[in-house]
Amino acid sequence: MDKKKQLESQINSQKVIQSELLQLKNTSKVYRKQQNSDIFFLSTVDKEMQTSKHTLDNLLTELKALDQSDKISNNENSQLVS
Repeated sequence: MDKKKQLESQINSQKVIQSELLQLKNTSKVYRKQQNSDIFFLSTVDKEMQTSKHTLDNLLTELKALDQSDKISNNENSQLVS
């Protein structure tokens, strides 16, 4: 899978996570999976929402940078053909 499709997939996943978190009550128990293991830690809805928003912002920034570099690359290639 190319980088752009991978980023778009991760963005969609983060949007689903946010949608699911919004459906929960603030008092609901939420567990966060520890990276690279099968251990889960107790968290809060607010904390996980902030984490998800931060991750989504980073992914969107990365996608925007990738799109800009693609546009620059395409412009350079079109100038070489002309």
